[in-house]
Amino acid sequence: MPVIMMAVGGLGLAAQVVILRELLAAFAGNEVSSGVFLSIWLLSEGLGALLFSQRATRLAARKYLLPVFGFVSALSSTAASALVVYSRRLLGLLPGENLSLQALFLITLLVVFLPGATHGALFVLGTALRKERSVVARVYFYEGLGTVLTAVVLYFGLLSRVPNLGIVALMGAVLMGVLGVVVIVERRSLIEGVLALGGGVCLLYFLPIGMEGERWLWEQTWQGQRVLGVRDSPYAKLVTVEREGQRQLLYDGSVALMVPNPDVSGVEELAHMPLLLHPAPQRVLILGMGLGGLVAEILKWPVTDVQMVVLDRWLIDEARRTGGRVVAEEIADPRVKVVALDARQFLKTTVDSFDCIIITDAAPENLGANRLFTRDFFRLCRSRLQADGILATRTPGTAEGLQPAALEVLKTRYGTLCQVFPKTELLALDFPLLVAGERLVTSPDSVVTRWERMGMDTRILTPDYLAGLLNPFRQATVKRKLTVAPPNTDLVPRELFLNMVLEHQRSSPGFSRFYGALPNTLRRFILPVVGFLLSAVLGVVLWGRKTQRVAPARGLGIFTSGFAGAGISLLTIFVYSSRFGSVYTGVALLLASFIFGTVLGAGLVKQRFQNRPGAFFALADLIILTSTGAVWFLVKGGGQVVFFLLVLVVGGCLGGQFALTSEELTTMDEPRRAGYLTVLDWAGGAAGGFVMALGVLPIAGVIGAVGLIALFKLASAVSQLLTNRKYGFTIQRV
Repeated sequence: MPVIMMAVGGLGLAAQVVILRELLAAFAGNEVSSGVFLSIWLLSEGLGALLFSQRATRLAARKYLLPVFGFVSALSSTAASALVVYSRRLLGLLPGENLSLQALFLITLLVVFLPGATHGALFVLGTALRKERSVVARVYFYEGLGTVLTAVVLYFGLLSRVPNLGIVALMGAVLMGVLGVVVIVERRSLIEGVLALGGGVCLLYFLPIGMEGERWLWEQTWQGQRVLGVRDSPYAKLVTVEREGQRQLLYDGSVALMVPNPDVSGVEELAHMPLLLHPAPQRVLILGMGLGGLVAEILKWPVTDVQMVVLDRWLIDEARRTGGRVVAEEIADPRVKVVALDARQFLKTTVDSFDCIIITDAAPENLGANRLFTRDFFRLCRSRLQADGILATRTPGTAEGLQPAALEVLKTRYGTLCQVFPKTELLALDFPLLVAGERLVTSPDSVVTRWERMGMDTRILTPDYLAGLLNPFRQATVKRKLTVAPPNTDLVPRELFLNMVLEHQRSSPGFSRFYGALPNTLRRFILPVVGFLLSAVLGVVLWGRKTQRVAPARGLGIFTSGFAGAGISLLTIFVYSSRFGSVYTGVALLLASFIFGTVLGAGLVKQRFQNRPGAFFALADLIILTSTGAVWFLVKGGGQVVFFLLVLVVGGCLGGQFALTSEELTTMDEPRRAGYLTVLDWAGGAAGGFVMALGVLPIAGVIGAVGLIALFKLASAVSQLLTNRKYGFTIQRV
């Protein structure tokens, strides 16, 4: 049983990591997508465990059931990683086209339900295979141990070397191989063991498919496109497609490079306008992808140094291959230097100063990008500008007829820049361009006159065209709409939320209106709703203490710890992305650290606190509460190891509570204990994932998330202290 449950845990983690990565790549997802996925997975797993727990003891005795269930779980997990990609074709989406949130829910549920439900059923089945006491805690321990070992192998060995489809198939084959060997060794049934080994061999068929098979899958998804390459980097999935001579490089589903670039006017305006506003630009810094046209336009000026900073060196390599002659000529120029480094880290460590800093992205699509539009980031930019230096950043939409959500993004960016720079100006070009610096001269006549003297060879941005853009009446009309909005910060990613509202205006206008109004709704109702819930919780607990018939505190502890566990995991993922720019590979170790904590908690706490469960529950709740507050400080500092240690501690508290509660459920058999405990834990986790990902984190940020989790865990801690004795269990009938 131990080695089987370790293999089950390994398959579960591999499926979660791979499906999540494919979901991000296929639909240009962000951390909100991660929350939706995590919630639906936990809910599916909890339902599978609950439904199977009713008949687990009888079913476990049947031959062939174990390998059949294992094969279904492994095969469905492998198929799910392919179905995520293929679902774009089912929805008729084009490359780079976003998905509505409702469709994201539907696709995630379709993909995740069977792998999640069968994984939960395997957990309950594992408890039914043995008859000894405390088997629930042991199964919990061994499954978590397998999860941790798999995470280490994925992070250090497989994630950047083996295609995602092959990773899940490999872990499924390992599970089937273990099942076959154990069944044969225990002499349960030779035929059953051979069938299990045969299922593992079938799953190994997916391994030789390799990268060519993944490329074929993406081609089937985008018919009419020729897929030139598919590659996983430590930060994202890169897919290169071609159609009618135009190549696109997709970086986690978003277009990072297009050659030839159809937005000629946008490239020319972003390149030349900031330089026109500087008296003598020599050194230019580009933050983001500038290859494929922007760098070439800047090189038309007599500049001496052009540096471009991109986080992912794999993206640079793919841009070289995708861009052909255009990119090759840009990189070959001796004035150009391409740096593969996090933009924040570059600004902190470089000794260079610049005349112009140009940010290429229009708006953040995830927290890794949002960190390049915050107040702290703009302060770093200002520290690297020379006396007459200029920062230029575009915003979404067109200058004329700005949509309400795009206007809110513009106001937020403007408000953020105004808190950092003495002067910030809006230029209504074909898109809104914000420029900031110590001193700015944006007189239309002087800019147009200088452009005429430069005599640049441009296709769209002629002196007459520029004069039309800078027409005073046109500029005044657009600027009249501009007001100062609250700034975008690391703690409250306001601009990310507003850009999500903007994106949903195209794919789901009704939901966009609802989502856009949500902040005001929350401000009006959040305190009364939270107060009512906490009062109801404490009322039920006090009733249980008075009657001494049931102890709702234990169930509340498990549920709120599941809520906090998922909430803190998402919170940590958000902050990790904000600090380090991406969580694409690191998510495996973050999830494993949490599971490793549950393993340690389940293994160590049960022996030390078996006679004092209420005291440990209260202590664990207070530790989780403190750990939640610690995430607040990780926004400003702390290495990656601190993140892993934090989620390990939280996982340890939940694992200990899970193990102790299983000991108190003396009137239920082991499978039912496993089912009820699992559904409480994972129902809390699903609720935490939905609430945090869709409501609290994008709107209220880290501050709101920390406050909500702390309130629930404080209520749970008080309830444990009020019922510090054994009364039974919340859902036990008496």
